[in-house]
Amino acid sequence: MSCIQKFPHLRGENNFRGCRLLNRDLIERWLKWRLSQFPEKLRMNSISIALCTYNGARYLGEQLRTLCAQRGVGEIVVVDDGSTDGTWTILEDYARQDSRISLYGNAVPLGVTRNFERAISLVRGTWVALADQDDIWLPEKLARMCTAWDGQSCLIHHATHKFQGSVPANLPSPAGEVRKFFGSDVRRLLYRNTVVGHTVLVRTEVVRQLMPFFAAVPHDWWIGVGAAMLGRVQYVDEYLVHCRIHATNAYHAAGSRLQRLRMEHDLRVRLLQELVQQPALSDAQRTFIREYLNLLQNAAGRGFSRRLWRFYARHAAILFTGADPKLSWVTRLRKSVTATIGAMERRRGKSGHGAKAAVPRYANGHGKV
Repeated sequence: MSCIQKFPHLRGENNFRGCRLLNRDLIERWLKWRLSQFPEKLRMNSISIALCTYNGARYLGEQLRTLCAQRGVGEIVVVDDGSTDGTWTILEDYARQDSRISLYGNAVPLGVTRNFERAISLVRGTWVALADQDDIWLPEKLARMCTAWDGQSCLIHHATHKFQGSVPANLPSPAGEVRKFFGSDVRRLLYRNTVVGHTVLVRTEVVRQLMPFFAAVPHDWWIGVGAAMLGRVQYVDEYLVHCRIHATNAYHAAGSRLQRLRMEHDLRVRLLQELVQQPALSDAQRTFIREYLNLLQNAAGRGFSRRLWRFYARHAAILFTGADPKLSWVTRLRKSVTATIGAMERRRGKSGHGAKAAVPRYANGHGKV
C-alpha cells in the first residue's frame, strides 16, 4: 500500500500544505521520508495476548474479562495444558462471545515453560503480551505501555501489585520500584530476575529468536536476559496488573529463606552456563559471566568463599540494584554476604538433603519442563 493510499485526504495536489506545484511522486517521496523520521509506534491492532491455562477455573473468568477489555488487541491466543476442572468450558464460553479468542489444547501436558513457548509460536501480532490465568489487568494496561514506549526497546515491562483477598481500589503512582531492570546490560539480570512474565510486552520476532526457551530457568528470566542481549528493555514505573497470591500459583515459593537461597543459586548457575555460550554477548559481558560462573563453581566444598564475597562486594551496584547504581556500603555488605551464604548453603543442601532447583512447574507438580 502506498503512502497516498494510507493518507487518502492527500490525493489532491492542492491539499498538500497549500502548494499546487507538487506532483504525486514528490508527495509520495516526502511522505515516505517523513514517516522514516519517526520510530514505529505500537499499533494497538498489532498486539497479541498469549494466555496459558491449567486448572484455573476459579479465577479465569475475571482475568478473561480484563483481557477482552483491553483496547485494540488483535487476538487473544489461549493454550490450555490439559485442565481437568472447568477451565475449558469457561474458555469456550468466552470464545463464543469474543471472536478474537483462539483456543488450543495440548494433547500431552507441556508444563509452564513449553506451554508459553507454544502460545508465543501461535500469535500473529508484531508484539505479544504474556498473561497468567489468575491475574487482573488494569483497563488501560496495554494502552499505557504503548503510550510510554520509547520507540526503540524490544521489551517493555511494568510494576506488578501483589494482593490477597479483595482488589484494592487505588494504587500509588508512580510505583517506586527502583530496582526493576531496564537497558541492555545483561549483567544486571544475572543475580535475580526482575522482568516478570505477566508484565511483559515484547516484540514477537525477538522473543522467537530465544526459542526454544532454556527450560532450566523460568521463561520470563530467559526472555528478559535475551531481550537485553538482542536489544533494549524499557521499564514503566506503574502498577498495571494485580497479581493474585494464592496456594496454587504456577510459581509458588515455599520453604525457608535459606532453601530459597539454595534454589536461586542453582538457577543462577544454570543460567550462566547457558548464557556464556550465547554469540550475542559482548566480549565484556562474556568475560564477566565466565568469571562469575567460575567463582560459583570453584567455591564448592570450601565453606564461605572470600573470593566470591569480594566479587559480590565489588560488583554489588551491578548485581543487586537492577539499573539503579545507588547502594549504601551497609546494604552492599549485607547483600554480598547473603549471596555468598546462598552459594554455601546450596552446597550443604547437595551433600546433605539433596535440595532441588526451583525449575518452572505448576504448584501442584503438574507438567514436565
